[in-house]
Amino acid sequence: QAYSYTPPFYKGKALLPIEGTASLIALPSLIKSDGTRIPPEQIIYTWRENDHLSGDGSGYGKFSFPVKGKVPIRPITVSVEAAAPDFGLVASAETTIEPVSPQILFYEDKTLEGPRYERASTQFSVAGGEEVRVRVEPYFFLAGFIDELSYQWRINGQSLQNTSQPRQFLF
Repeated sequence: QAYSYTPPFYKGKALLPIEGTASLIALPSLIKSDGTRIPPEQIIYTWRENDHLSGDGSGYGKFSFPVKGKVPIRPITVSVEAAAPDFGLVASAETTIEPVSPQILFYEDKTLEGPRYERASTQFSVAGGEEVRVRVEPYFFLAGFIDELSYQWRINGQSLQNTSQPRQFLF
């Protein structure tokens, strides 16, 4: 689970932003010979990030592991081993996470229909005497700072007056 912002309509998962954080959760299914499952807090978890053992992140019941994106952007490989030595059971898994740069996408915002979220666009055309409303949506910014973003609209390099709704502009 990455702690980054995605708009409410977004069907994908939030991605790990540069210098953002995410939590990985191990869900081992270790079953004793009598058919009962070993509770997660009774399992020893050994976490590694880019092949470096995480002493603080490893131990009994430590099924959650924090990951932080860093600059420069590089993939982060995390592995976990879940062991129940009293029962001779071990499971392991590995994943690679690629931090992403935050981005903003533009959408046409129709007066009667609302934003056309099915298609982001980088170009909009307006015929003489007509108007088009453009809306921006931020993706993968740090979740706690989304309300602190400021927007500066420009057309052909020239600044435009800000509106009462900073994430949309009427041309």
